[in-house]
Amino acid sequence: AAALAAPSLWVRVRADHRTGIGERGPVTLADGSRVDLDTATALTIDYTPDRRAVALLEGRAFFAVAPDPARPFTVAAGPVAVTALGTGFDVRLDPDRVAVSVTEGVVSVSTGAAAPRAERVAAGERLSVDTARQTAVRAAIDPQAATDWRRGLLSVDGASVASVVDELRRYHPGAILLRDDALAERRVTGVFDLTDPAGALRTLVGPYAGRVWRLTPLVLVVDRA
Repeated sequence: AAALAAPSLWVRVRADHRTGIGERGPVTLADGSRVDLDTATALTIDYTPDRRAVALLEGRAFFAVAPDPARPFTVAAGPVAVTALGTGFDVRLDPDRVAVSVTEGVVSVSTGAAAPRAERVAAGERLSVDTARQTAVRAAIDPQAATDWRRGLLSVDGASVASVVDELRRYHPGAILLRDDALAERRVTGVFDLTDPAGALRTLVGPYAGRVWRLTPLVLVVDRA
């Protein structure tokens, strides 16, 4: 248990700003830039006279960057570095992936530790970097839907029930057990309330005769009625 808790404890010690599971919060930086922190997110700030550097230690954050031509604004997320050339972008750090979604302007994304390369990502695009394979995939996005989490919402279009449950797990302080394989493969389109994971689960599986029940106060079970 101590070994499992150690990485999380180290992140908490290092972080200048952080949120717990199910929490979201805005942070205004010294230069006027705004950062919206998603659930279970931690970051550090390192401002100097010639640079503005942020490190995303875990989770996801949206950055609305104040202009300052003399000091570049960069976000480090694992082996990926994002430099703001515009004003609005979202960075998500997962164990094996970093995703950069741009809502306004342009950013430069530097990937690959062995042979770094930079790609420009414009508004309406997402670059997903596989940090193990050092590959990147670009995709078009709906900027509003991509950042609906800032309003406590999850928007999906043709996603599997399993993938939605995975996302809801990030906002639930306990465990969510999905016990029906056929239900897990169902495809859904809709908007779900991230502030109420149990209610979101009921909305998700209700049309497929699914049910959600509590095994313990912190353990939710999803199966067929």
